[in-house]
Amino acid sequence: MEEDFPRSASYPSRSESVEIQSAKHIKCSNLRDSQNQALAGGTFVTGNSHYHEQSRGQMLLRHVRHSVDEALALGFSLSDLESATREYIKNREKMLATVRMVFIECNYEQANYFSHHLDLDPKVEIVPLILDDLRQGKSSALQELEKADVVVTSFYHLSEIKKIAEFSKKNIEAVSMEPDVATLIRIARLPSSATLGIVTTSDQFLREIKRSLRKNNLQFDVALEASKSSSKALDSILKNAEAIIVSPGRKREIQEKAKKGVEMIEFVFSPDRTSINNLRITIVELEKAQNKQKG
Repeated sequence: MEEDFPRSASYPSRSESVEIQSAKHIKCSNLRDSQNQALAGGTFVTGNSHYHEQSRGQMLLRHVRHSVDEALALGFSLSDLESATREYIKNREKMLATVRMVFIECNYEQANYFSHHLDLDPKVEIVPLILDDLRQGKSSALQELEKADVVVTSFYHLSEIKKIAEFSKKNIEAVSMEPDVATLIRIARLPSSATLGIVTTSDQFLREIKRSLRKNNLQFDVALEASKSSSKALDSILKNAEAIIVSPGRKREIQEKAKKGVEMIEFVFSPDRTSINNLRITIVELEKAQNKQKG
């Protein structure tokens, strides 16, 4: 088990290079001095999202053009294609509105955040569940699990969730979650001499943040920390911290309490694009299975 940071301690200065290990082996060198050098599989992660979106838009346009060409080649008019497309989308939206997905994590902050940021169709209902509630056999959590069409969790908890949900024969999908690259870049730009505060709701999320900082060699001379249960520690952070890393669940509260000029960095974990695409494929397969049952 990794050791937690002491409440206030000294650490060696960070190196000039910060390596960010993710599903795509993203590497960021000299992040403190460089603002736009994060590369992932040949695609800029920072400062170039506009080009990434342009590329995705062009890809979609190619698929639309191909569908139009095929329809015309088969003797259908553009009106026929438009009408059929509208009808298909309407039926698809009806199906998506019936899909119920649960997202299981070890702390409420991550479960709730991901339930609202999975980048799936907004009509899909996503319910956050806490792993401890399932471990303890809470009836409300087990009922939510039973009602779900798809169960989603991180790779960390996949084996355990499979055992818990074994009786239900549910579709269980795992997503790869890494700290958001932009978040790590902002932290890396802070001087190592800065007094850093870390504020979360849960102790679990606090440990996750510290694990990520260690993994990416982001160390500070003084690090102060506080979860929901440590109000005195929070007072010390608000008084002394030059920058505060905050979990999504406490961002608004700390923004209101922090001194003017203190840099606030929301620590965000993001599922990778492959994981999101796999979830979309799962939903498509679910739709096919439902159509077979109807047929």
